[in-house]
Amino acid sequence: MSQYKNTTAGFETLRKRIITKLIPVLLLALISGLAITYFQKDNNRLGPLTWLFIIVVLAAIMCYALIKAIKRQKEIYYSYQLTIGADYLTRLQNGLSAITLNFTEITQISADKYGNLLIKGQKNGQRIAVSMSLENYEEVKNLLQSVIPISEAKLDKLLQKYSLLSPLVAVALMVTVYLSNNKAVVATTGVILLGLMIWSFYKIRTSPQVDSGIKRKSLWILVVIISIILIVYNKVIVS
Repeated sequence: MSQYKNTTAGFETLRKRIITKLIPVLLLALISGLAITYFQKDNNRLGPLTWLFIIVVLAAIMCYALIKAIKRQKEIYYSYQLTIGADYLTRLQNGLSAITLNFTEITQISADKYGNLLIKGQKNGQRIAVSMSLENYEEVKNLLQSVIPISEAKLDKLLQKYSLLSPLVAVALMVTVYLSNNKAVVATTGVILLGLMIWSFYKIRTSPQVDSGIKRKSLWILVVIISIILIVYNKVIVS
């Protein structure tokens, strides 16, 4: 039985990827929040000092969220442990349920463009990721190659584009719901937005690959969903 953990050097690469992905999303959220606030009735009359205060507070919240996200990912990264036995492998990681796969249960091992491996089992949710930053990576890769040939991961281009555009679409829908007074537009965008948010909430809560901390925080999505329902109801039904 052999045990492997992630190397210290590998986290720097992961940290850069986290920052690269999160900063555009946070900036988009900041800009859309300011736009919604500005175009609300009478809010465009706020003085420059008030707007400066709002921007500073929101920026501070964004920075705090980024720091917390990196810290959490650091804890998860260093908690990773892969155990390989004579006929099985087990992954342990903070916030995630332990997964054990017998070699006979492995249906596919694929490698992405960075060299990271994804091991899939027979059942839905039976997935073990192996980072290229794992200690003795080549040794592990060769061992897995002897179990089942490693294939190249094929990304769905449409899915890849959707993952990049989905934050933009969600923000555009939310801004429209908050600012538009056209009942048809609010109803249409509201239903689409609610559908996207409910689907996202379901995927986060049911995925075995999402850690428990994120699942707990995802409950805030319910607050946003209720808020959108009330706004749509007020604009379409009441007014």
